[in-house]
Amino acid sequence: MENIFTDLMTKKTNDELILLVTIDCEKYQPLAVETAKNEIRLRNIDLKKIEELNEVRKEEIAIKKLKKTQKQKEVLKNSANSTLRSINFIIDIVAIFLLYVSIVYIIQKLFNIISTREILFVNRTTVIVVFLLYFILAENIFQKTLGKVITKTKVVNLEGEKPNFIDITIRTFCRLIPFDGISYLYSISGFHDKLSKTIVIKETN
Repeated sequence: MENIFTDLMTKKTNDELILLVTIDCEKYQPLAVETAKNEIRLRNIDLKKIEELNEVRKEEIAIKKLKKTQKQKEVLKNSANSTLRSINFIIDIVAIFLLYVSIVYIIQKLFNIISTREILFVNRTTVIVVFLLYFILAENIFQKTLGKVITKTKVVNLEGEKPNFIDITIRTFCRLIPFDGISYLYSISGFHDKLSKTIVIKETN
């Protein structure tokens, strides 16, 4: 691997090497960056330009962090209060219950399930599947469930953007944590918000 990097670095221009060890260093593997530094030493390249670009890179990182922090503060200011979230919770639980009852009824009629063991299995499996799919599909596609549609709220990540599928999946499975449903009553975010790094905010025009 090191020999491959060495060959690559020898073919790069001085400016390309300088960019690689400064502004673009996060795009490369540590071994590649170290190999580029060795090539710079061999060529006796002026280090002043490297120092200048490193300062530029530090400033850019600082600005990005500042913008990210400011964005997160704006998102938190617009977060939904516990009353709205309680309404969301109640509406969603009712919606899930109605879906669960409807699906169980259809399954029992289609497959003529009558034994107690089979009924228990269908009931337990259905309620878990309906619960998980309800939140995963609704929040991943629309950023909102039925409850959030009614209260005009939606789920976002900490930067105020649409969460990705993994975030929503983590958020949904974290809802299975005991007392998660009321955890947001004691803080801005509930367990499933904090662990998935998401938050529910009020929609704005």
